Amino acid sequence: MRLSHLRMGSLEEQAERLGNLCRSERNSSCESLEERVRALSPYPITYDVFGGQSVAFSEYTYTEFSTGLWVTTQSVELNARLMQLALQCAPDRKALEAFTESISDKYVLNVPPQAAYPGGKICFMPGHNRMDVASVENISRLMFEDAQVMIKPHPLTNADAVALLGKRFGWNRIIDAACSGAMLLKACKQVYTTSASEMAITATALGKEVFNVSNFFHEGAGTYHPISRLLFAAHKDGVKSAQDVLAKILGCDYSGIVFPHQDDIERRLTSYYAKTLHLKEKYRPIACPIGASKELLHES
Repeated sequence: MRLSHLRMGSLEEQAERLGNLCRSERNSSCESLEERVRALSPYPITYDVFGGQSVAFSEYTYTEFSTGLWVTTQSVELNARLMQLALQCAPDRKALEAFTESISDKYVLNVPPQAAYPGGKICFMPGHNRMDVASVENISRLMFEDAQVMIKPHPLTNADAVALLGKRFGWNRIIDAACSGAMLLKACKQVYTTSASEMAITATALGKEVFNVSNFFHEGAGTYHPISRLLFAAHKDGVKSAQDVLAKILGCDYSGIVFPHQDDIERRLTSYYAKTLHLKEKYRPIACPIGASKELLHES
């Protein structure tokens, strides 16, 4: 809980994590939900910090989800199980349309030149702190076999990481990290991305073809893995199938996803917290973990 005091718009968070980047106007609506999310949480909760706990989690976290917020537990396994259950919900087409219309950049970014995406195929990379979620082999093969694919580094990518991409794939195929990802996304036809990026979700909403270039051994660490794993699988049956999955998730009242325009926010949050606590009890370990006493007592 080291960062539990931070809020989305705090100057400390901005300085430490964003550097020279500025958050866009879309975040102001997200921030209007923050205190309600925190007040209703039955456990300690942090902004955008993932600790990697078991199904017997003891904390929640939340992050931006376009103009809304997505609340999750600190357990990837439990989050994935909850999203799997959300597929039983009825698809909400109006929610999908509203989400699609709200797609914009999280940060203030530049208008990209049209020459940046001549082939309509873009690989959106995770930030340098999540670069291990991307598969070097998969992306290398993609770039080698299809000369039309361009790489778009995440805005939060340091100079060394961008330089590595440029040297490996050629600077002529690297789009400026400061260019608007939302505008590039709307202009392209095919999207290659990872579980660490929201692009799998937004690209699906926009009707783009989406392909997974995550590293299998690390993609569980991607922020959006519980959702993107379902979308990546659904895209194998076509964009329409993936949009159906997304419409079900957005329509589910226990998804943990809330938007300012909804008139039942507290009910949805209460339903979400109750559902996760139920799943925790259902799937919690019942056998004593081996070696637990040694770890707690610092025995050798």
